[in-house]
Amino acid sequence: MTDERLEAMQGRLVRRLNLEDPDEDVLMLLENELEDAEAELLLYLNRETLPEALYPKVLELADLYARRDLADNPDLCSMSYSEGDVSRSETYLTGKDYRDQEDDLLSSVAHWRRRVAE
Repeated sequence: MTDERLEAMQGRLVRRLNLEDPDEDVLMLLENELEDAEAELLLYLNRETLPEALYPKVLELADLYARRDLADNPDLCSMSYSEGDVSRSETYLTGKDYRDQEDDLLSSVAHWRRRVAE
């Protein structure tokens, strides 16, 4: 991934995650997430370079990684609270849920896979 593409995608990821004024550590984490996502897609697709059409998938995968890694409690998916009759509900994601989401994303690009010559 070129530096220009990485910078542009990092900006998109910041907006996608609704991060306001992220510090240098968060920006470095997001850069790592984007690089890891690209590497994962290249490995899965058995390619040396990624087709232009697949860079939105890099962003989606990096978003998944960042949400998991930036969360105070990475297993917590959502929490709600209401005052009338006091009600509280929490939904948690497991490591398997994150892997399932990653698998779903990867399977959505399976038709781009290159076969390994035997």
